[in-house]
Amino acid sequence: MNTLIGGPGNDTLVGDNCDDNLIGGAGNDLLLGVGGNDLLDGGAGNDTLAGAAGEDLLDGRAGNDLLSGGDGIDLLDGGQGNDTLIGDRGDDNINGANGNDLLIWNNGDGSDIMEGGAGFDVVQVNGADGAGDNFALNPFGPRVRFERLNLGLFNLNVNDVEQFEINGLGGDDTLTVNDLSGTDVQQVVFNGGDGNDFLDGTNAVLPLVGIGGNGNDTLIGGAGNDTLRGNAGNDLLRGGDGIDLLDGGEGNDTLIGDRGDDNINGGDGNDLLIWNNGDGSDIMEGGAGFDVVQVNGADGAGDNFALNP
Repeated sequence: MNTLIGGPGNDTLVGDNCDDNLIGGAGNDLLLGVGGNDLLDGGAGNDTLAGAAGEDLLDGRAGNDLLSGGDGIDLLDGGQGNDTLIGDRGDDNINGANGNDLLIWNNGDGSDIMEGGAGFDVVQVNGADGAGDNFALNPFGPRVRFERLNLGLFNLNVNDVEQFEINGLGGDDTLTVNDLSGTDVQQVVFNGGDGNDFLDGTNAVLPLVGIGGNGNDTLIGGAGNDTLRGNAGNDLLRGGDGIDLLDGGEGNDTLIGDRGDDNINGGDGNDLLIWNNGDGSDIMEGGAGFDVVQVNGADGAGDNFALNP
């Protein structure tokens, strides 16, 4: 086993194919594990730690660090500071620890255990570009289980994380968000990217942000105060309960605020803005194009409507 110890400055420590101990110490250090089962200790400073093949232990310690596990079953600990942690291939154990941390899963990575720790932490999931992911977010006791139901199956076992950011990238992507009210999650952001994407927040309670991107998207909010943006394409947006913001963007869109006092903007294109009996008092902006407001009253009750300037 080789041991390399840095000084107080900004050091670069490179291991070999053996089992290495790389200890950066103070300074903004670069530690590269190469091969073997390595221990990478960043010490104080804003460090970059990169494992490779093997089962590695990466400890960022103090500072805003970047940790990348590489192949193998790795343990990553960000320590104090606002850290970015990427497990890479293999079923990894990722701990953000103190600070506002970003925990990243990329397409092809393994099934990871993620602990956000103290601070406002975000799990970012980047799906298969062009293939069309089918994702689901479910409660798992006080924890959260995030999983992909098609393509290469995986799951994330997550705790102490305040936000999920799901990037579908290209393809027709689907995200189903269920009731996470017993967990630490405060918001879910879905960025569908290109393709005809589907956000199903029917059973969600927390606030959702749905961004359709290019394509004919369907974005359905839940009980929280949601923000839904269709962008380009002929989109269907439904706010669900809560005080929601709906923006159709370009294309001929259909926008339904549902319950709550919503803000609805058709954007460019010939849009249909719908109010159904029981919905709230909405603000509606048609935008460019020939837009229609459709009002559906109480069936059988007898409505008394008025249109005024």
